[in-house]
Amino acid sequence: MQAVAAVGVLAAAFGIVNTLLTAVYERRREIGILQAVGSTRRTLFASFMLESALYGLFGGLLGIAIGLLCAQLFGSYLTDNAFTASLRQAPAVSLGAGTLAITMGLSIGLALIAGLYPAYRASRLSPVEAMRYA
Repeated sequence: MQAVAAVGVLAAAFGIVNTLLTAVYERRREIGILQAVGSTRRTLFASFMLESALYGLFGGLLGIAIGLLCAQLFGSYLTDNAFTASLRQAPAVSLGAGTLAITMGLSIGLALIAGLYPAYRASRLSPVEAMRYA
């Protein structure tokens, strides 16, 4: 089960990298204009890192919501087997604040790590080169 989760996390990281690299490619002209009017590399880097963190935040919230919904809908079916026959009732679905905090922290942290390379690429783009190819 942990191997499947690790593959899912790795796929999510590559999805974020791909999304942000596409955003950098499609926004080359805007990046060039921002640099031409005085935006610093630090500002561009921070803006792409913020976008990456927002992907992590929304992805984490969506994942928690879908996970809770699936646990409510299918939890009793999954726990009703020979191993849990001695239980009187299906366990209630509960999620503690600590688990939520760890989940959101990992989601946002993974997104920030995945966004480092695209943000670096965006901040290193020269204004002339950016506007020439757009």
